[in-house]
Amino acid sequence: MEHEILIFTPKKTNRLVYTLRHVFEYRMKISFRLTQDPEAFRIYQGSKLNYSSIKIEDFPQVIPSNILFEKRLQQPQVDIEEHDGLQLLFANATKDLHHDVLGAVFYLLSRYEEYFPFRKDEHDRFCAKQSLANKHDFVTKPLVDHYIIRFASWLNTSLQIEAFKPSQDFKHVITLDVDQLYMYKAKGLARTVLSLAKAGIKDQEDFSKRTSILFVGKPDPIDLYDEFLDAAKSKELETILFFQVGDSTRFDINNPVHLPKIKSKINELSLRTKIGIHPSYYTSENEEMITREFGRFNAVSSMKLNRSRQHYLRFKIPQTLRWLEELGITEEYSMAFADQNGFRASTAFPFVFYDLEQDESTNVTVHPTCFLDIASVRNCSNQEQSINELTALYNEVKQVGGHFITVWHAEVLRGFDVPFASLPLYEHLLEHLV
Repeated sequence: MEHEILIFTPKKTNRLVYTLRHVFEYRMKISFRLTQDPEAFRIYQGSKLNYSSIKIEDFPQVIPSNILFEKRLQQPQVDIEEHDGLQLLFANATKDLHHDVLGAVFYLLSRYEEYFPFRKDEHDRFCAKQSLANKHDFVTKPLVDHYIIRFASWLNTSLQIEAFKPSQDFKHVITLDVDQLYMYKAKGLARTVLSLAKAGIKDQEDFSKRTSILFVGKPDPIDLYDEFLDAAKSKELETILFFQVGDSTRFDINNPVHLPKIKSKINELSLRTKIGIHPSYYTSENEEMITREFGRFNAVSSMKLNRSRQHYLRFKIPQTLRWLEELGITEEYSMAFADQNGFRASTAFPFVFYDLEQDESTNVTVHPTCFLDIASVRNCSNQEQSINELTALYNEVKQVGGHFITVWHAEVLRGFDVPFASLPLYEHLLEHLV
């Protein structure tokens, strides 16, 4: 980091340092120093920013809200105004910027609003319709990234230099949630016999399909992993598969991981792509269960486990992420809305998770996801609308140079129990959005 900026602030807090690290060190590749001495700030010869309500000559000033100077969790007043087509959180009289940009970045990245009571959906989740982003119509815009671009431009103009430039790190990451490796094969003797019996009584077509797959050797309908990976690899895209290894429940239909066929398949795929764990439905509130699944995964795979995404995107902030950190997870991929595609943390860049209750940064990097195939096929009336949604989100991420992370499911790709299959969307993505 060749350039440095001195920041005057009346108070140094963990929240402030966290935000400055994200904005300056990570996004702009610029180091910073803090001072609480107005005179030292005044005579400093390099780049400087006044982050206080105190006027110090005509140096660039951002008038702060209180959010970065607090330690306790309390509901802040979030004034919002629109300028230049952007909704500006913590609007105030800051010249040109019109808001506390640092406070706004922290509020959105920390998921501040999720620490307070909200109306949960049927799966006990915080959904887009409950968010400030939905109420003020910025769900589909990576607002944090636009703030940082705007902030850098303002600093350059104010300081009459060209040192502040957010880094461009556009990358395309394809992820697949493996809720079950096979739809019919390797389900265990008891489940297989019971399913065959039910099909034999209620659905002869289903019974014939099952027997041809189980006993004649026809391919399982969702065994598309090689095809899926080959297509992504042909475009040189990064891929990650997240495997479910929990016990069978109403919401967990994965194959028993102790079966040799399942162990072999997971290890075979791990040689082809990055992998992670997909903790089961009830792990978000059960530390013993999530710990057990991690042990089970580690016993099956020889790969070091440091990636995770929660099944059904069920997680509790901050508790679930604390457990994941304790278990060695450093890369977490659950930051997405289940009910609507868009930007849950209003960013397309990875960021360090900040635990507001403990008032400190963690060792977990959150990788926000903006497109889930299952959300798209449920919310869009046809394939064309889904492609338009996918394209629009891709363009948003491309514009800010972020990470375009998509989530796919084998069952949805094949069109099981959804209005239409997502495979054409995946094919469109690889053909036109790379």
